[in-house]
Amino acid sequence: MSEQDVYVGRPTGFYQATSTYPSVRDEEVELLLKGLLKKELKDLCIINSQGGFFYDALKSTPLQLNSVVLLESSTELLSHHPYSALRKHIQLDKLSEIEDSYDSVLCLAGLHHCNSYTNVFNGLHSILKKGGLLRIAEVEEGSEVCVWLNTYVNKWTTSGHRGNFLKLEQVEQLCKPFSISSIHRATPTWRFKSADESADFFRLFFGLKDVSNFELISTMREVFRTRTTNDGFELEWPLISIECLK
Repeated sequence: MSEQDVYVGRPTGFYQATSTYPSVRDEEVELLLKGLLKKELKDLCIINSQGGFFYDALKSTPLQLNSVVLLESSTELLSHHPYSALRKHIQLDKLSEIEDSYDSVLCLAGLHHCNSYTNVFNGLHSILKKGGLLRIAEVEEGSEVCVWLNTYVNKWTTSGHRGNFLKLEQVEQLCKPFSISSIHRATPTWRFKSADESADFFRLFFGLKDVSNFELISTMREVFRTRTTNDGFELEWPLISIECLK
């Protein structure tokens, strides 16, 4: 399933979810932004900024850059993108055809609709400048997020969802062209004021149809590690975290 197909009919709800609940994914974003202020980065590329959501998070930091480019693979999201001057359409498997180069490339859960991870990682290597920084946080095959997306988002959306997710054991091989700094499992937490708020976010963000709050929250508790706290409702969103240098 292509990135374009999976977002058909979803942009309005997707943007509404991230604008109504902008802090839900703060820990997920921090995986990629942590420590960037200490690095001399000037030209940044974000691959699949998820409709500008990740760029919004970047703008809230004091990081000063000469240029930012948002490479988007979904034409459906691109057509509703708020940062038209920064966006460019790309195919994930054809990154190596891009003539520009960057001293940092960041990608938050934006690669799993590619056809070939080998092509993608080779392309990432080609667009990085020498000494450049690559950071990726992506869904792992067999994880709770994988189950959620390929089972329940696939079931409860009109477009369905069949992601091509990373296997931890393949990441080191994919990163061979780079100097590997870190590959590990990370467990950022999504935070909500209540379980009902989490259901509203999930329904908007994933474009879910014909599922009640009760069924949705029950399924979330079944699939994910969740906690009810004094401050609300929390849900762990496990990802593979990758950092490399060229």
